[in-house]
Order: sequence, then C-alpha cells, then structure tokens
Amino acid sequence: MQMSISVDKDFHSRKAELLSYLRFRAVEYLNEIKQEFGERQFRKRATAINRALAKEKQQLAAVIRQNAGRRDWQPEDKNNHYLQILKRSDLWEVYCGAETYPKVLEYSGFDLGVWMHENVTWTDDVSPQFLNSLEQNDLVKYLTW
Repeated sequence: MQMSISVDKDFHSRKAELLSYLRFRAVEYLNEIKQEFGERQFRKRATAINRALAKEKQQLAAVIRQNAGRRDWQPEDKNNHYLQILKRSDLWEVYCGAETYPKVLEYSGFDLGVWMHENVTWTDDVSPQFLNSLEQNDLVKYLTW
C-alpha cells in the first residue's frame, strides 16, 4: 500500500494528515528495518529508524521548497510560521510587503511607501558582501516583501 500527501501552502492546516502520513512511513521503515536487523539489535534498529525518518523529513522539506518556488508563494507563505499564526488569529491585523504602507499612512499620517520608493534601493543600500550572500541563498526577494 502506498500513501502520499498533497503539499500546498495550506499544508500547515492539515496536521492530522501529515501525522498519519509520517506514522504510515514510520511503520514502513520499521518493517524494512526489522528484516535487516535481528530482534536483539535494538540500538541498530533505533539508529536506522531515526536516520530513515530524518531522511523522510528532509525529503518532505525539499518538496515544500520546490512547490513554494513553482507555485509562486509569497515569501511570508514559505517560512515565518510565527507570522502565519498571527495572521490567522482574530487578535491581530497583519500586513506584509506593499500592503503595509497604506496602513502606516493611515495610522501615522506619513506616506512611508512613497518615501521608500523615492529614497531606498535595497540592492544598492546594502554592502556588496551582504548582497552577494543574499543572492547566493536566493534571499534578495526578502528585502522588499
């Protein structure tokens, strides 16, 4: 029996599905590992199952990153889970990127969006070393979101 899981930007809201998937995979790994190691080789079994589950976690994280890149997720959708918790709560209003500036204007009377547009060029305003690091790690987009 094969079990799969759908990975999209609402993935965080389906924790039960994720747990079921990981439990299913753990049972699969355990059955494979039981055939490989004898009944008395508990440490080897534990080590093998931990390695297998760590690899599964890395593969799942890689799929999430791939889908985030292909499906045009916003930077705040890709990580920053604390921000997502605040956005989903009824306690806070959360704004990101360009939607922030009208709220700053509304609350302060200062048009920060216009000021930023006229005065800030992030890629020119950071050191070349820092910009290079951002580019190498595909993080330039976070300067403006």
